Order: sequence, then structure tokens, then C-alpha cells
Amino acid sequence: MPKPRLRFLLLPLLLAFLLLAPAASAARPRAAATAPNVALDGSWQRVWKGEGWVYALAALDTRNLIGVGSDGMILRSADGGESWSYQSPVPGRDLYDVSVVGLNAWAVGQAGTALYSNDGGATWRALDTGQTANLNGVHFIDANQGWIVGDSGLILHTTDAGQTWRTQTAPVASKLNAVRVFSDSHHGVIVGDNGVVLTTDDAATWTQRTGIAAGSALLQDIHVQGDEGWFVGNDGKIYYTKDLGATWSVRADLGFPLTEIEFA
Repeated sequence: MPKPRLRFLLLPLLLAFLLLAPAASAARPRAAATAPNVALDGSWQRVWKGEGWVYALAALDTRNLIGVGSDGMILRSADGGESWSYQSPVPGRDLYDVSVVGLNAWAVGQAGTALYSNDGGATWRALDTGQTANLNGVHFIDANQGWIVGDSGLILHTTDAGQTWRTQTAPVASKLNAVRVFSDSHHGVIVGDNGVVLTTDDAATWTQRTGIAAGSALLQDIHVQGDEGWFVGNDGKIYYTKDLGATWSVRADLGFPLTEIEFA
């Protein structure tokens, strides 16, 4: 099970997603919890508070948001985060990540769990991944093609929106936490525990890149935009590429663990 993940979003392009970070407790989430707008520091407001961990958030557009978390938690907002609704289609199984393309959404989590929604997260159905390992990260580049990464070096790929999955070979057996493919649909990057960084230039064959992060680093999340990419981890560093993952450098060293990175 991954550590609870709070979202660190880089200035100046902060997403309002950070508002859900306070939703942390080990107990089961409460259904349909909506908190009053209580002013906090500066211009921030608390718009939702419930029980459980929120592990990931994604935006369908500026108004519609989806979050996933512990005990099958799925949160939805249709008003830019002012109010939230709760559902749990797979109670008892944590959901660790979510990816959205248009009204299509995919969520993954414990024990091979994968879910799909084609109506913006209103309803969900289970996908058969054929796996029992934890699935930690998911990324789709269009309505059909996507990747999942998980424990023990697991990489899955689909070209039919998740109806069928094929395994792609990983050169490591480490826990993999996040995957992103660049806009050219060929180059991509995966990060994981033990400082693992994998890249591809054909979206199929993954190569381990050594000497980028220390072997003790637990690398957690990736963001890609055009030819650029960033990833972060518990070593507090922001790693950066400007050439589709061919070369990487440390853009900043903040000195505290980072678990999420996202630009608007």
C-alpha cells in the first residue's frame, strides 16, 4: 500500500485540487459529505472534509473533478470543487490513481482493481486486468490507449479503452508508481521505488535509466507537457527533461518529500 499522498502543486500554476488534502483518516469515508466554506489562510477555503485518504485527483474540465482514495472512495464535483459527492463501487479496496480523457475515466488500485466510467464518473464498471498485484498508476493518452503500472515491475497496456490488457516487459522488479506518455504517443517515462526511472521511445520497450535519482529515492509522480516532463519523489527533488525524456536534470531541491506534481 502506498503512503498517503498529499498533492504538491507548483506555483504559479496551482490547481485547486489541493483543497482535498485535509481529507485524511484511516477510517472508512462518510458518504455524500459536504462541509461549509470556512475561510482558511489567504484565499484558500475548505470545501470538503470526510474520512479516509484521497490519493489522486483529476479534472475533466474547469468544473468537473474526480478524486479517488481509500476504501473504494470516488469523489465528484460538478461546480469546480465547491461541493462534492461520494460513492464507493469497490468498498474495501483502495484506489490509488485516476486518469481522464473527455468524459472517459479510469481508476486503479488494490489487488488488480481497475474501473472505467464513460459518463464523467457518474457510474463505474469493473475492468478485468487479469492481475492480483496492486495497480499504482494509470495514464491514458486518448479514449482508447493507456498504461497501468503496479507492484513488482508490472506494466500493462491497452488499445481498446481497457477491455483487454497486454503486459509490457519491465527491466526491473521494483514497485512502479506512475506512468506518463508524451504527446507524440511514442516517448514515455515510468518512475518507482528504489530510484527507478524507465523510458521508452516506442511506447512498448522500456529501458532502465541509471544515475538520475538515488537508489534510496521513492519516486512518486510525473507530469508531461509537450516535449517537457517533470517527476518528483521523497528525496525532495524536481527532475526535469526538455527532450522527451532523453536527458534529465534536477530543476530544484526543496528539501522535503514530494508526492504529486501537476500543472494546469
